[in-house]
Amino acid sequence: MVKGYVRRALVAALSMTTASAAMAMLPFAALAAEEGETVSDNELQSPDAYTLVWEDDFDGDGLDLGDWNVETHEAGWVNAELQRYTSLDEGNIEVHDGMLRIRPHIAGGNLEEDADGGEVSLDGEITSGRISTQGKHDFKYGRFETRARVPKGQGYLPAFWLMATNESFYGQWPKCGEVDIMEVMGQDTSRSYHTVHYGYDQGSGHKQNQGTYTLDSASLDYSDDFHIFTLDWDPGKMTWYVDGQEVYTTNDWYTGSGDDDQLTYPAPFDQDFYLILNLAVGGSWVGYPTDEVKEAMNDAAFDIDYVRVYQKSQEEYERLENEAVSPQRDPDRFRKADESGNYVINSNFTNDIGIDGSASADKDNWKFHVESDAYGASYVTGSEGITITPSSAGSQLYSIQLKQEHIPMYKGWEYELSFDAYSTMERDIVVDVDGPDRQWIRYLQDETVRIGTDKKTYTIDFVMNDKTDANGCVEFNLGKQPSTAPVTISNVRIIHKSGEEVIEQLVKEVRADGNYIYNGSFDQGDKRLGYWEYSDADKEQISVTNSDNKRELKVVVPDGAGEIKLSQSALSPLVKGTYELSFTARTEGEAPSDGILLRVSGKEYRPEVTGESKKYSSKLTFNNDNSREESYLEIIFNKPGTYYLDDIRLSDGALIRNGSFDLGMTGYYAYVQAPINASYVIADTDETDNTFIISIEDTMDDGSNPWYIQLIQDGVRLENGRKYRLSFKAKSSIERAVSYCVQEYEGSWQNYSNTGSVEIGPDWQTISSEFTMDYPSDDYCRFGITMGSVDGKRITDKHDIYIDDITLIDITDEDESGTGDNGGDDQGEVTEPVDGDNTDDPTPGEGGSETGSDTETGSETDPGTGTGSGEDSGNPSENEDDHNEDTPSDENTGDDAEEDKPQEPAKPVVPPMQVIVRRVIKTVVKLVSKILRLLFRW
Repeated sequence: MVKGYVRRALVAALSMTTASAAMAMLPFAALAAEEGETVSDNELQSPDAYTLVWEDDFDGDGLDLGDWNVETHEAGWVNAELQRYTSLDEGNIEVHDGMLRIRPHIAGGNLEEDADGGEVSLDGEITSGRISTQGKHDFKYGRFETRARVPKGQGYLPAFWLMATNESFYGQWPKCGEVDIMEVMGQDTSRSYHTVHYGYDQGSGHKQNQGTYTLDSASLDYSDDFHIFTLDWDPGKMTWYVDGQEVYTTNDWYTGSGDDDQLTYPAPFDQDFYLILNLAVGGSWVGYPTDEVKEAMNDAAFDIDYVRVYQKSQEEYERLENEAVSPQRDPDRFRKADESGNYVINSNFTNDIGIDGSASADKDNWKFHVESDAYGASYVTGSEGITITPSSAGSQLYSIQLKQEHIPMYKGWEYELSFDAYSTMERDIVVDVDGPDRQWIRYLQDETVRIGTDKKTYTIDFVMNDKTDANGCVEFNLGKQPSTAPVTISNVRIIHKSGEEVIEQLVKEVRADGNYIYNGSFDQGDKRLGYWEYSDADKEQISVTNSDNKRELKVVVPDGAGEIKLSQSALSPLVKGTYELSFTARTEGEAPSDGILLRVSGKEYRPEVTGESKKYSSKLTFNNDNSREESYLEIIFNKPGTYYLDDIRLSDGALIRNGSFDLGMTGYYAYVQAPINASYVIADTDETDNTFIISIEDTMDDGSNPWYIQLIQDGVRLENGRKYRLSFKAKSSIERAVSYCVQEYEGSWQNYSNTGSVEIGPDWQTISSEFTMDYPSDDYCRFGITMGSVDGKRITDKHDIYIDDITLIDITDEDESGTGDNGGDDQGEVTEPVDGDNTDDPTPGEGGSETGSDTETGSETDPGTGTGSGEDSGNPSENEDDHNEDTPSDENTGDDAEEDKPQEPAKPVVPPMQVIVRRVIKTVVKLVSKILRLLFRW
């Protein structure tokens, strides 16, 4: 270890770089500390000292596999990158001369002669290296530091970053969070990027906070010398440094399944993360290497001198975590229309505009945005409006973009967007209105407009179907087009054409995972007790534990205190039918086993609770519909003692939830991997009855990753030895294949249903398959329909896929009685086209999501292939890994309640009467509507 410090001191003394000067600055005083010694940090954060807890100086003859994992992944694994990440023996990862070197390499393909007379490959396979500390060194909070030098050249993206150790804890990226300590784009090696990724889902819910830092002197370059990159991560605050200088700080983030389902701050950045070092080549953000870069690729390298991690005391982090409070956001400011009703400011570009990201850009005015792959694009403003001249088209629609934010979008309003435009030749531009705060979700879907050489007014009408947003953004995109002809735009107007604002009521609905109870895992809201109701007199006895991210409700009933009650009122109505109430519970000390009573809309259940944490469940049957006011849960602690509860669920037991999409996307999410451009909507028209429709421009892949586009539902429960029937309706505007299955979540991604690809076309078809669960029971399976390059076939034609009526039922009893098939290994049976109303292809409505953004998505996880294999992904926010799943044989004291016994088979789920009535009414309304239309036409 001393040798490493001496070597670095000599390097620092000789290099005379900015990094060497920064060695003397406070964040790097720890260079003189051995592991376990402390370093003062009085000036930067707190009086507590940092202690060096782990480091790697790379002083050996090879990579220490006790510290690092070598990750291997195929080309295109994420972000449309070119490199294949290799094993240690392929030479992309080297350790020598006190340095880690990650080297890109290109080999094979066509060889061309270089300037020195040698041969170099320009289109061969590109390989690189990626290493991580997952499972070997994982950290919650601390100071993370590296000294590194990056390669120069278009398409290189070296990175030092953090990912969540257990993605099952909060959920798949971005719910789990990601921290990019350092990224540098190879084509601009004077600027570094520092980012956190977080949010609800990869589509419309991904958010990021990003800072950049440009080296002060034009002569300084991250590729010429070593520089020191540091992240200080405290509960509720992250701060980045470059060579000891603070360059960015943020404390505003969140995670969850939606605005009403946010987890208690500072989640997701309050769990273990691991370190990653990698060098990507090409991708949807950084672009792709030129021939010149490829010629020199075998001589490039990402050099890392050392990696170090420091931490404060556990007590200090606990104190900071308890004090962490989510920052208060400014209230929404809704822009007013001008006298003519126009919401667009500077509609004729009479005032100059700003460059996107510059300090001089006015947040209420137009901004001009150019990606690195379209550098050189320019604009001028004048009496004719704004004229935009591309130098190259770029690889994305938004590579060249004119945009204005803070356009108020009111749910239910019909808008009219109009503008004047012309060019020097016929060409296309793409217009849209989206939500930047909601990951560019489309309010007006991408609309391709063909403009000519004569000035003309273009008008587009659209309806705002998503929830009201004060920060809508109108965009004119000139990127990714065959033509680079200049475009002149003027007289841009957005007006309210018709419709009233739809005010959304804040009422409890069934959660996306089918749970009627909110915050049943006690990780939301103030003190993690969000949504739970209790009296002020009891609040001192009610808390939530947080030991190593294990959260449980803790209730202490003192002697003589009477009862303590927690409740949730006004649940989504519990209509006639059978429900399952489940939870885990345990007692502490001398607490009696019968001290907990649960009451659901009058039905009572008193479990026999012991000192061992176990899962308890009870079936509750209601013979009549309960109104919202009659639907409630009460948990009553009425005997002295200490009690713990967790993972409280009340559900109707459906194996596939919301299969008819009557509740929108509840229970589902659409996974779209950048750079694919796809948008989706739940359409309810005369031709479609709450149907999922996804519009896909290009599957963008040759087949190695068909999972780039998926419709997913997690939390499907399968029981060993049971037989199931899985079916759904589907069609496509073109002939193509999709793939589907119920599979293991993470692990080996075992395909439980033994299903695969099926062909669909313009007519509705019912795809059905039966299978037996031949694997151990699994309470958290994934159902997915895969719509990428299935069977290795890339689809470049823009098309729509329609999906509806997804069902999964247990047919074990049916089969045993002789009414079922004996099949179980089908790849899926396609029946004849379905007759009925759903035969025409409607135009998908507004809404949906965009997967592209102005920055890298950062997702490096494979959400499953639908074929029984794949890389690591994410898990749900509810974590049951630490619970004993044994069900105790307690007697049920509740009226009409029957304790759930594991040996009893699950029964096919009958839709609640409320859903049946709603469908009948909808059918009648549509029939009457059609009759009236026929009469009026006659």
